[in-house]
Amino acid sequence: MPVLENYSARTYNGAPQIWTILQDRRGIMYFGNSGGDILEYDGVSWRKIFTNSSVVRSLALDDSGRVWVGGNAKFGYLEPDASGALQFVSLLDKVPQEHRGFTDIWQTLVTPQGVFFRSYERLFRWDGKRMQVWVPAGGARFQALSYVHGHIYTSQNGTGLQEITGDELHSLPGGDAYKDSIKLFLHPYDEGRILISARDGALTLYDGQKAVPFATQADDYLKTHRIYTSILLPDGGICITTLNGGAVIVAHDGKLRRIIDQSSGLMDVETLSAYSDREGTLWLGLGGGIARVEINSPISIILRNSALEATR
Repeated sequence: MPVLENYSARTYNGAPQIWTILQDRRGIMYFGNSGGDILEYDGVSWRKIFTNSSVVRSLALDDSGRVWVGGNAKFGYLEPDASGALQFVSLLDKVPQEHRGFTDIWQTLVTPQGVFFRSYERLFRWDGKRMQVWVPAGGARFQALSYVHGHIYTSQNGTGLQEITGDELHSLPGGDAYKDSIKLFLHPYDEGRILISARDGALTLYDGQKAVPFATQADDYLKTHRIYTSILLPDGGICITTLNGGAVIVAHDGKLRRIIDQSSGLMDVETLSAYSDREGTLWLGLGGGIARVEINSPISIILRNSALEATR
């Protein structure tokens, strides 16, 4: 078993569901949770940053070190007050009145063109001066927001993959393969292909013209335990979170490296988010707390708990 530490909701005195995780340039960790707070953790103590939102779904860090935040029906950034404590600053006043009827901001993305915020009902871009707003076609929902190889991608139900160029959305050749897919995450795979995960779906590779399956040794497990999100790891591997089976780590070639579930010591197998920090440690946001997993440690644990297990 990997070296793993669980943090329950009682430990950090907050809501249990952890939807997003981020580390800033100082090494401080941030966790967006279902209570609408951002949990700030320095490795010793926990602090809450209040957003006046019912949930915090997404966090992102820009080159200046600013943390951007996506919540329920609002988004903004963190800014230190006179004492240096971070406070949430909303950008809702920059959104035209007719476009304020959106719900959760599921993804926040920093790009050279500005900071993007994705809800199902609206897609926003703030460049520091102007708020650009996109509305999905025919009552569809935006299902993706990723920056890969210098290109910004989104997806809509019924349309599929699209590239955001300037203020325009352009449908991509073969992108309709994803028109029925939800919760898409896009990652660079090689120079010509993008690795894509979809909720309750399978991993695929998209080359700009067509999508093909990306076979892994974990396919049967992922089908049974339902893919939720995915992140790219520093060494090119991928960590896939599942709704009822913990987290799965596969190598760049699809070989299974590790399944992190209850048998590994995880206190909850509903895994909502994942993040690799600058030391290569994997943080998992769970339905019931947080887990810190030292996936690159040369140390592993043979027995974690009871004498009964040792006897058996």
